[in-house]
Amino acid sequence: MDLPEKPKILVVTVNWLGDAVMTFPAFSALKSAFPGCRTSVLTVPRLTALYEMDPAVDDVITFDERGLDRSLAAKIRFIRRLKAEHFDLAFFIHRSFTRMLLCALAGIPARCGYARWKTALLLTKKIKPVVALIHRQDHYLRLFEQCGIKITDRVPRLSVVQQEVSWAEDICHRLRRDADFLVGMNPSANWELKRWPLEKYSLLADRLTGEMRCRIVLVGASQDKLLVDACQAKMQGACENLCGKTTLKQLAAILGKLDLFISNDSGPAHLAAALNVPTLALFGPTSEQITGPRGRAVTIITGEAGCPVPCYARDCRDNFCMRAISVEKVYDSAARMLSSHG
Repeated sequence: MDLPEKPKILVVTVNWLGDAVMTFPAFSALKSAFPGCRTSVLTVPRLTALYEMDPAVDDVITFDERGLDRSLAAKIRFIRRLKAEHFDLAFFIHRSFTRMLLCALAGIPARCGYARWKTALLLTKKIKPVVALIHRQDHYLRLFEQCGIKITDRVPRLSVVQQEVSWAEDICHRLRRDADFLVGMNPSANWELKRWPLEKYSLLADRLTGEMRCRIVLVGASQDKLLVDACQAKMQGACENLCGKTTLKQLAAILGKLDLFISNDSGPAHLAAALNVPTLALFGPTSEQITGPRGRAVTIITGEAGCPVPCYARDCRDNFCMRAISVEKVYDSAARMLSSHG
């Protein structure tokens, strides 16, 4: 690629929290490959705060395709905005035809992405997709590697600003007065069959509270509140319910102060792993080989369901794979991780 010494680079990224965390190593790799370059990310509104926590991202450009940028007039304005940035190079982790077309119309001269029949003509450098199933992060980062960008560290990292850190420290200082460990729990997931039963979460919480003097911190987004409140109602011991009460940056700050985080296959599990928090992730119908969180202190637990998993079946009536994960198995893993961390 014929680029300036200090190019302006746009990365069109994915829409989901966990997947977005997986892309973080690409930005630091771009900074190493092009010293002095300026990196921007094009993302959806709900992930703006996430990329603001990546020190290797200089600018965040929000594209609200289902809201403010839905109309043709709005898209024309967006094209003008991109054109005014004078980007030299764009990487398309997201395979959206609309976003590729907008970048092409904005005149970004070098456009790299995976070649598919619908979008190939919009790319100036076409990368052939891998046919074999590989980890989602490897799929995302391979795009950069195929363009000559060396990625030496695949562990995502992010930093939280002091304002959110101070806020989290105040909460955790109060919670640690009568606890040896702070354990976060995320009983939700973006679809129901990825969720470990609430009854098991509550039994686990009570064991950790009673046997290891843990204080439980429940987290989740505002749409998870009814579910998380129901989980809290089943617990005998005290817990701190922060579901729906945190911004994304505050959630990251809280996770960063925990001794252990226990979660279903979900975005917060990836966020905790990126913060180097010991993370215990529970997997059932999805594959940890494809979407498992990556970090230096991650343990994955699966259950022996007696049926083929992963299946990705959203219409399963039994959910054997998640129900097969025992409280004892999760407790034993949590106790080992806490003892090691302590």
